[in-house]
Amino acid sequence: MHGALRSITALGCLLGAVGAEDTRWSFYAGGRMTDESVLFSEDVDPRSATLLFKPSKVHSVSAANGSQKYEQGVDYTVDLEQGVLRLTPDSRIPCPRLYGGEGPRYNRFRNRKGEGMLFGEGDLFHSLQIRVDYDHSGDEWDGKAFVPENQSDRLPGLHEKLERKQPLRLCLIGDSISVGYNASDFVKAEPGQPAFGELVAKELQAMTEVEFQNVSRAGATASWGLKQLDRVESPDLVMIAFGMNDGNRAGSTPAYEKNVRTMITALRKDQPELEIVLVANMLPNEEFRAHQTHFENRDALKRIAADLDHLAVADVMSVTAAMLERKKFADICGNHVNHPNDFIHRLYASVILRTLGAE
Repeated sequence: MHGALRSITALGCLLGAVGAEDTRWSFYAGGRMTDESVLFSEDVDPRSATLLFKPSKVHSVSAANGSQKYEQGVDYTVDLEQGVLRLTPDSRIPCPRLYGGEGPRYNRFRNRKGEGMLFGEGDLFHSLQIRVDYDHSGDEWDGKAFVPENQSDRLPGLHEKLERKQPLRLCLIGDSISVGYNASDFVKAEPGQPAFGELVAKELQAMTEVEFQNVSRAGATASWGLKQLDRVESPDLVMIAFGMNDGNRAGSTPAYEKNVRTMITALRKDQPELEIVLVANMLPNEEFRAHQTHFENRDALKRIAADLDHLAVADVMSVTAAMLERKKFADICGNHVNHPNDFIHRLYASVILRTLGAE
C-alpha cells in the first residue's frame, strides 16, 4: 500500500454515525455516540473515565477488541450528570497503572516527573481500552470554535468530480499516523478498522470511483516528504499530513512551514491548480512532548492556506485539544505517546470529510 494505487470498492459505516439519518460528523451531532474509547487506570483519574458528552442513556460498554461485554452495576456505574463511568470494586475491566509502574513496558519513556510511562505499539492499548455506546443531546458542541468548517468552496475541482461522478485519484503523504499506526486493522486486531486515509477514501467512494495512494513512512517529517514527490501519481487531491514528528523540537516551525510550502510548489509544478488538504495532526501526550510547537505548526498551516488557493486545512489538532479538556490522553491513544487509536482515526476521517464538504 505504501506508494501503490488502490481501487476502493467498498463503503462501510466507519465514522461513528448510526443510521442513515445521522451526520458523518457524529462527534458533536446526531445524538448518538458509538465506540467512544476510554481507558481506566489506577493513577490518572483513578478507576474512572469521562465521556465526551453527558449521556442520557448508556447502551453498551465492551472491550475495544470485542472480546468482552461489561455489565452496568457489575463492572461499572454511570454518573449521567457528570458523564463519568466508574469501576466497581470487582470489575473485570482492565485498569493498569499509566506512570511509575514496573517492568519493560515502563522503561522506554519518562514523564515530566521522571516516572516510567506505560508504552506499547501493536495492540497493547487496544487490548486495554473499552468502547462505549450512548445517547446524548447532540448539541453540546454547537457553535464551538474547534468544530471544523466546510471548506468546499476552496476545493471546486473535487466537487466537480463528485457531482459528475468522475474517477478521483486521492493521495496521502505523511508519517506513521498516515501509515496507519495503531488502527486495529494495522495491528491485526478486531474489529479491523482501517486507518483514516482509507476511511476517507471509502466515504468518497460512495459518490464516485476512487483510487487511493498512500506515500507515508513511520518517523517521517515534512523534509522527508519533499524527497518522495516523484512517487505521487497524477493525483486530483493530495492530503499532506506531517507534523507529529516535526513538532518535537521547539523553534522548528519556520523550517516546517518552508518544507510544506516547498512541497506544495513542487506538487503543483505540472498541476498548478492541484487541490490540497493540509492535515493538522492530533496532539501528542503532553507528558511525552510539549504542545506549544504543535500549535505553532498548525498556525503555519493556516498561514499557508491564507496565502494559497485550492487548499484547505483539516484541523484535527483543535478537536483533540478540546477532547483532552475532558478526557485523558490514554483514552484516545494507540501507544500512549503519539499515535491514535481507532476512535481518533475516525476523528481524523471525520474532520477531513467535514473540511472537504463531503458529508
